Amino acid sequence: MLTHLLLIAAAHAPHLPQAPLAACALRAASTGVTTQDAAVDHTLRAAVRVLYLAQGGTLRGRARRDAAGRWEFARDREWTALPMDSVVSFADEKVLLERYAERRAELGDTTYAVHRRLELARWCETSGLLPELVRELDAALAERPGDRMVERFVDRVSDRLAFGFDLPEPEELTAQDERARTRAIESALRTVSRLGPSTARIAGARLVELAGWEALEPVLDEDLRRAGPLGRRVAADLVGRFAPATRTKVLLVRAIVDSDEDVRVASAVALGRADEPALILPVERALASSNGQVRSNAATALGHMGYVQALPAIASAITAPASGSAAGSGPRAHIFVGRQFAYVQDFDVEVATAASIADPQIGVLVEGSVLDVRVLGVVIERTVVTRRLAASAGRLLGRDLGERRSDWEEWAANYRPDEPAAGTGADDGAEAGADSRSA
Repeated sequence: MLTHLLLIAAAHAPHLPQAPLAACALRAASTGVTTQDAAVDHTLRAAVRVLYLAQGGTLRGRARRDAAGRWEFARDREWTALPMDSVVSFADEKVLLERYAERRAELGDTTYAVHRRLELARWCETSGLLPELVRELDAALAERPGDRMVERFVDRVSDRLAFGFDLPEPEELTAQDERARTRAIESALRTVSRLGPSTARIAGARLVELAGWEALEPVLDEDLRRAGPLGRRVAADLVGRFAPATRTKVLLVRAIVDSDEDVRVASAVALGRADEPALILPVERALASSNGQVRSNAATALGHMGYVQALPAIASAITAPASGSAAGSGPRAHIFVGRQFAYVQDFDVEVATAASIADPQIGVLVEGSVLDVRVLGVVIERTVVTRRLAASAGRLLGRDLGERRSDWEEWAANYRPDEPAAGTGADDGAEAGADSRSA
């Protein structure tokens, strides 16, 4: 059991120097929490701690130390003694979590500064706070879907975060019987669809590795067309990562008219991975649709696709003169709000003498008002579309264009095609900066 415990810790080890003193010094500097030298000879009562091992791994849970300096770790309600000198330092979990809460509160809005969240994620990694690491990576992927820097970070720590899900056995995923193989793959895809963004990315890659893309492709193609929202999202994500150029037509449809926002985002990101800027043309045409929801979805999709070639079309759409209805002089009409009363006013006595009764004269009394009305809904709709266009432009440029319509129109009016946009070079630099500051 002891060997198994240490192997688990080694598998979750951060990339730290193996020398105990160097590892202890580096960890203390990177976490900002004072770690205590485990070689000091005094007894510690059982408490939830993070133990930093000489081999570079970490153990998180209830731990205690006896008078002889030997550490014991609680697992499955049993105390397991660790080898002497296997623990080089430790920190109380409570202290680490307090520091984590402080650093998280200092983040602010990281939509256009995702490197700050990745710095916190790196701190969680070196501190041995893996659930918190998953939380930050999930938040980063939610803020910046398809961001290369975030995805590289997740891929780098994938071996440490490959927990919390169970995929079918490789024998089931590669069974000769097609129906049995399809059932196993569908079961695995359902498992992936229930995971958070970072864990789903790791599990999806593991599924492709185990089952093979050739076996997955027909199932994903079917899911992309007919599955529920979760199934469509996973299918769009995997197709985008492993074969984006093969399903561009259905991805375009999903990116514009799918009823689920997550599916639309995943499809747009997948189209961006196809590395074909011409794919923005049908999306740009959708900006002129008579359907307001289609225009809004197209405006968002251009940002998630990631092609900077869409910036001129976005700028033109923001500055385009509004139609009469959108400018605030929509169709006019009049409505009457009130009541009418009918009464017998008089009788016409000059009716034929053979008539049994004189012809009645009916009068009407009117009470109420006639109001002038104008359609205003299109003004709100145009504002929503313009806001999404500005958000997409900001995503492509890597900066916030502001919250006011005047800010967006000023950028669009002054936009130049040679304006620098967000690129992989900036991402690489930010990731390197996060690594160096954490270290």
